[in-house]
Amino acid sequence: MQVKVRELYMRDKVVKKLFTSFSGYQYLARIVCEVLDLPSELFSFQIFHPSVGVNENVVNSEVDLIIEDDEAIVNIEINTSNSRSIQNKNTAYFCHLILKQIKTSKDYDKVLKKVYQINLNTYGVTKDKRFIVQSKILDVKEHEEVHPMFEIYDINLAKILDKDYTIVRKDKESLEKLLYLLICNDKEKIDKVYDGDEFMAKIIREVKTQEDEFDKL
Repeated sequence: MQVKVRELYMRDKVVKKLFTSFSGYQYLARIVCEVLDLPSELFSFQIFHPSVGVNENVVNSEVDLIIEDDEAIVNIEINTSNSRSIQNKNTAYFCHLILKQIKTSKDYDKVLKKVYQINLNTYGVTKDKRFIVQSKILDVKEHEEVHPMFEIYDINLAKILDKDYTIVRKDKESLEKLLYLLICNDKEKIDKVYDGDEFMAKIIREVKTQEDEFDKL
């Protein structure tokens, strides 16, 4: 069955450029902390080169955005289409991010960094089209995590628009409100949702700058 996919309001290239700007990185930090339930004061991630291929013969091994600290690696993917190709790429990415930590045989004895993948999708990945789907390897019988090397978070951005913007606006700290900017194409609603929020006003200005530069190119 063909899955209906909603277009991302901002081009994915603009989103990636936004996240790597100074203000946009602060915005990304808030999103990551909200998804992974991390205290914002402990956010110590740095942006790393997006090429994650562990073999020069591997194609399409450049992620959208990767951040890393001493304990974990987080890959952020922006997916505007749902296909087998996208699914296979996203699966391969976190495999690369585990393997790239092994440089010598001695590295197998060390504690590897946990890999988190956050997929910002314009569609749902489950039948019930949940907003957040968290995936990990579990024991089938006991439903306990036995291989805690990675976790995947699929965020259904289109689900945000199922809510009335007035409801989104009222929840000051929600992930839905943080991400509303990425999926809504109604400037009037965006202005109302973020009315009085100085931080998001700064992000909206940054988005406008990035879009203008993109259009010039």
